[in-house]
Amino acid sequence: MELQLFHKFLILLNTSTNYKMYNDIIYHVENHVATITLNRPKVYHALNGDIMTEITDAISKAAADENVRAVVLTAEGNTAFCSGADLKAGVASGNTELGDTLKQFYNPMI
Repeated sequence: MELQLFHKFLILLNTSTNYKMYNDIIYHVENHVATITLNRPKVYHALNGDIMTEITDAISKAAADENVRAVVLTAEGNTAFCSGADLKAGVASGNTELGDTLKQFYNPMI
């Protein structure tokens, strides 16, 4: 928890373009490495539409940045990297078409 608060403090303190504020990830560039940190520890960083959109945006941002030579995908905390799809989010949205979900969120990342 302390590390998560520290990351948020750094983001707010730093006015550099190396940081970009997201809700479910932390994006940071340092020493030619873009780090994307999954930041939904309460649900073991489960992937929903919002986080997938943010990850896709961060990867696009890294790809467009000539200073970025590598991208690291990691997760906040030490309980889990990623538990997979957020099944509760899928049920709550009423989306029952798994194929549509795969095309919209997962295919752009592969």
